[in-house]
Amino acid sequence: MARHYHDDRCSGDVFKLAVLLVVAAALVFVLCRLYPRSMPCGMVAASDKIVAVVAQLKSSFRAEKPAEVEKPALPPAQKSASEPTKQAKDKKQQESVPDQPETSENVSDDEGRPLLAIIVDDGGDQLKLTRRVAALDLPLTWAIMPNCKYTGKTAAIADVKGAPYILHLPMQALTDKDGGPYLAGEDISSADIAKNTSDCLDQLPNAVGLSNHRGSLATSRKELIEPVLEILRQRRLLFFDSRTSAESVAYSMAKELGLPAAQNSLFLDNEADTDAVSAKFDEAVKIAERRGSAAVICHFRPASVRFLERLDKKYKSLPVRLVTLPTLVKITSAHHKGTEKAE
Repeated sequence: MARHYHDDRCSGDVFKLAVLLVVAAALVFVLCRLYPRSMPCGMVAASDKIVAVVAQLKSSFRAEKPAEVEKPALPPAQKSASEPTKQAKDKKQQESVPDQPETSENVSDDEGRPLLAIIVDDGGDQLKLTRRVAALDLPLTWAIMPNCKYTGKTAAIADVKGAPYILHLPMQALTDKDGGPYLAGEDISSADIAKNTSDCLDQLPNAVGLSNHRGSLATSRKELIEPVLEILRQRRLLFFDSRTSAESVAYSMAKELGLPAAQNSLFLDNEADTDAVSAKFDEAVKIAERRGSAAVICHFRPASVRFLERLDKKYKSLPVRLVTLPTLVKITSAHHKGTEKAE
């Protein structure tokens, strides 16, 4: 009888410990959402991934067919009650990048193959996957987050590898309502946005340019993106528009300022599945073939790195030529200038 009592008491203690661990994890998650600037970068990134997974699960239960083309907004008096909210549009736009035929560049390599650049986003918060990517022969471009535990170490690994990298600057999304973790947004002055940009670039002295992390609101507002682009102009760096919003003006503004620039055509890894990433890459190849060139994004994530390791074994036989982002921008810019002179 005493033995049964002891077993019951042990079971109760284990249950209480499990409950405490769940409560502690929930508390950490809530703190990351409420006070992202005060929490470790890795924890905030993990909470972002949890939110993204939950959003994907919710969307999987809906019968809505996603729109392929962003429809122009109706005048205020004509808006219907069923019109999507800004938050819904922001989530939608970050899941899929609209087609951009106006960015087509009919360029190719010496063998007549279209050009395709892959940017690997969100570096800086872990090293295991980073080292696996560094071991690849693929011509990739890394996008490194500032203010993370391994920001400097990630840049050092890229330098040793000889991989070009850009600063992945956190910018405000339409869903951000609490001032949380961005360095360019509507509650920050132009002077502070410029200072934030400069300070973060100083963390990555060999960066060849900058891209936006999130930023569906910031990249859609000229007054918010202009201070960022001005710093890039002063430092003679390139700009890459991650294009998390169909309403982004960042790429067109960069071109107007004379910056070397490109923009994202597709996110490869919205689904955490290697085969799904591979299918998206096949779509990216078709986009490059259709336009002549393209740039796409994946992340330092397990499924994405597994895909890149597969691709590493066969990329030289592709119908497109894989290039780094600086190479893509250089070739397309030269082609564009040549076309202008011919006209």
